[in-house]
Amino acid sequence: MSDDPHDHLLLQIRGAVAEYERTLIAERMRRGRLA
Repeated sequence: MSDDPHDHLLLQIRGAVAEYERTLIAERMRRGRLA
């Protein structure tokens, strides 16, 4: 990765999406255990 602002933006977006998916999976697993 370089110091290019575009690269930095993509990295941040990818991190945010990964965090969101992790939250979704955790929520699904929690519901699955309750069911």
